[in-house]
Amino acid sequence: MGVKQNSAAQRPPKSLSASAFLGVLVLVLLSSWPAIAIPDRHIGHRGIIAIDPGHGGNDLGGRGPGGNFEKDVNLNLARRIALEMEPQYKVLLTRSEDYSLPLSERTAIANNQKADLLISIHTASGFLHATQGINIYSFKPVRNDFADSPAAAPTSWHRAQVRHAPAGKTLAESIARSLAALPAPPDVRVMQAPLSALKGAQMPAVLIEVGYLTNPATEQSLNTESRQTIIANAIIQ
Repeated sequence: MGVKQNSAAQRPPKSLSASAFLGVLVLVLLSSWPAIAIPDRHIGHRGIIAIDPGHGGNDLGGRGPGGNFEKDVNLNLARRIALEMEPQYKVLLTRSEDYSLPLSERTAIANNQKADLLISIHTASGFLHATQGINIYSFKPVRNDFADSPAAAPTSWHRAQVRHAPAGKTLAESIARSLAALPAPPDVRVMQAPLSALKGAQMPAVLIEVGYLTNPATEQSLNTESRQTIIANAIIQ
């Protein structure tokens, strides 16, 4: 039996019910409401890595027999590491150009940006031009770093790295294994020292001397994009 042409089944309703109207209104409001930013610093990446290119400006660092300055090698390699890390990680360079920056400001930048790790990039120097290899340092507290006095508050700059020293040592050992796995692996040495470059960091931190700039062959290779990329990827691994 057919439905009459004037039946309610075929006629559109003249008006929405109150409940239906409210539902439509909610949907319209939600679709037009601005997105709410969730305050999570890890959204879209695996973490925040601070890369610190050592020296800069009037602070030249070491100098190779070919005339290359450590400050420039450090910056070029730091940029390469950042390029290879992004976008998996959010990478923060403590200095992005050739200018001087006090050690305390370098760690302060990493602290203020709540970095998860700090990696300070340097080169080494030796009296013998044949000296080669890579040195990786983590922080080793000295006795005064544990001093229990009002002047040595737990949040003070000179004690900030103390509680992260064990994790820094683990990080150094991990990077060393990755670098030692490279083709024609270099000598990789892992050491600990009370380095001022790491002292103020409020996260695990290491300092890597990526080669001896006083070695002519090392100086030449560190200025090539291919070698920089190899070292960068090994550190990232």
